[in-house]
Amino acid sequence: MAALPTTTHDLIIIGGGIAGRFCAWNATNRGLRTLLLDPDDARASAAWASGGMLAPVAEGLTGGLLEIGLAARAAWPDAIRRLQQQSATPLTLDHGIVVPLAPETSRAPMAGYLEQMRARADIVMLGDEPDALPAQAGFERAALVRDEFVVAPRAVLAALAQATADSVEVVRDKAEQIRVVSGAVHVEGTAAAYTGRSVVVCAGHRAGLIRGLEPFLPGTVTGERGALLYVRSDNRPPWTIFDHGLTGVTYLVPTDDGYRIGATADPEDRCRTVRPEEIDLLLSRAASLWHDPGAEVVEAVAGARPVGPLTTGEPLVGPLDPDRRIWGLLGMHRNGILFSPFLADKLIEKVAVCLSS
Repeated sequence: MAALPTTTHDLIIIGGGIAGRFCAWNATNRGLRTLLLDPDDARASAAWASGGMLAPVAEGLTGGLLEIGLAARAAWPDAIRRLQQQSATPLTLDHGIVVPLAPETSRAPMAGYLEQMRARADIVMLGDEPDALPAQAGFERAALVRDEFVVAPRAVLAALAQATADSVEVVRDKAEQIRVVSGAVHVEGTAAAYTGRSVVVCAGHRAGLIRGLEPFLPGTVTGERGALLYVRSDNRPPWTIFDHGLTGVTYLVPTDDGYRIGATADPEDRCRTVRPEEIDLLLSRAASLWHDPGAEVVEAVAGARPVGPLTTGEPLVGPLDPDRRIWGLLGMHRNGILFSPFLADKLIEKVAVCLSS
């Protein structure tokens, strides 16, 4: 067992993905001495292999997840504004999500989905008028959700790193165990030990591997694998396309020099390498939505998105132990990009109040 250190941080954050980085940013903006632990760099995070959808209505969220999503979507413009003030990374929110509608949309459950979109978002139907859709579109009718948008996740990660470069201590170490001793939290890593007044666990599907945390988790935090292609093309779609297809969700997100193609893959697979047959499948799905024979794949990456430990599927946000020393921001599923700024702000606000009392 590593010797306990004498230096104490106000807050230790375990996990350097999008959730952990937003927590660290909020913590340091509140004047908390913050240490961030992660054995990997940003390229190992789920956000690195994410399309960047900020679209709770287009994605079909329901119940509590939809309410969180709407509040989170509303929080993004201010988060972008403040991040740009504190970093040198250009950030934009690209509006407009197109959801292809099949002829059977009039039947349940798609009929209910369309009614929800009409009730909770600003939508325009495309395809009812001639030439409303580009010739490359592989669908004849769609709903354009005008008040939902996408962000470039890698740019957000870079901006968060820049904004906290001088205020958050980042250590490349893996948290192995958490213990609360005499009111302090001790985190034993692979390389060293760390102590703080509180800890926030943002380790995604790896949270269940941290010893000492098991009694505080209501279930197993697992991972659902997502695959992403970066495609170079002069023929990118004019808006993001999000398809609820029979073979699963597929999305195309325009970039400066092409577009991203993403889909959820095998939930049991942890491999970060996208296999050739997966690339072919993603390209085939994309071609059914947007005809682009000249598309060139320049990068293929996969990552595990944490699935919530609660039966409701809602994220686990708040104190994990009775003494409110161990906190969690876990189980956001494929909504980590969307939820993180909003939930991290709410969580760190509560942590700061506890630390000041």
